[in-house]
Amino acid sequence: MNNALKIALVTEEAAGIRLLRALGASSHQLCYVFCAPPTETEAGPSVWTVAQDMGLDTHPVDRLKDPEFIQELRHANIDLLLSVRSPAILSKAVIASPKIGAFNLHTGPLPAYAGRNVISWAIFNGETSHGVTLHQLSEEIDGGDIIYQTRFAIEPDDTALAITGRCIKEGIDLVKALIHQAALNPEEIPRHSQDKSGRHYYGKNIPCEGKIDWNQPAKKIHNFIRACGFYPLPSPWGYPEARLGNRLVPLLSAQQTFEPTHAKPGTVQADTDKTILVACADEWLRIKEIMLDGVAQQAHDLLARG
Repeated sequence: MNNALKIALVTEEAAGIRLLRALGASSHQLCYVFCAPPTETEAGPSVWTVAQDMGLDTHPVDRLKDPEFIQELRHANIDLLLSVRSPAILSKAVIASPKIGAFNLHTGPLPAYAGRNVISWAIFNGETSHGVTLHQLSEEIDGGDIIYQTRFAIEPDDTALAITGRCIKEGIDLVKALIHQAALNPEEIPRHSQDKSGRHYYGKNIPCEGKIDWNQPAKKIHNFIRACGFYPLPSPWGYPEARLGNRLVPLLSAQQTFEPTHAKPGTVQADTDKTILVACADEWLRIKEIMLDGVAQQAHDLLARG
């Protein structure tokens, strides 16, 4: 029997908006939405504005730290609590509040990529595949039982923004599969404990302190630039910077040439009317876009400015 569920959603970003609209078109009852209120500088729709336009009971995510509100949540007979693209760390009391369970969509394959910015870390580490995991929330961050997981290829020029989009698409499908199974028969929701021997937790640190070292191989530098590649959105790592004289220039995009070089690492030469080549430890790397004075520009503008 397929029952209508009462759902609480903790979410942010485009994934949250997509899930809001999908749930709004379903037979399930979205009882609470927890997210960040919009800022004055925020452009476009936010989870908050979309939820309020839908007439949903919307709260700042910090409300989940209020003991009185947690009691209200426990008495609301919520079936599922879903956390999707939210940085909020939920307490044991909140996790225990729904009848069927609390679940998190993690944009990385667990247990190997737990923690923060794992899409960027996967690209930086040179992985050729990535994945997304729906897991049960527990007191250990990203440590609960795996419900569903899917994997897909990382192409050589994929950026962090491109992989994020793929994770959201794949992840929303996993959330829908969980909701379907919970409505059909929650006892048959699959649960697989994680092999903690393969767990790696990534924290707040940024590799190479956010700076380019041309003494590294071209592939390593290319991976670093791709790992930071969220433009035109803000990058959680910022954009990797290369020194030009007395200034640091953020690099937005690059491409491997696979052309060996014996030039001194950091040597710059013109390539086309829009790109430049920079010598790495082993090969020339084509630099396509940079940021000058906060604006994306073609890399050749560096040479045009002398």
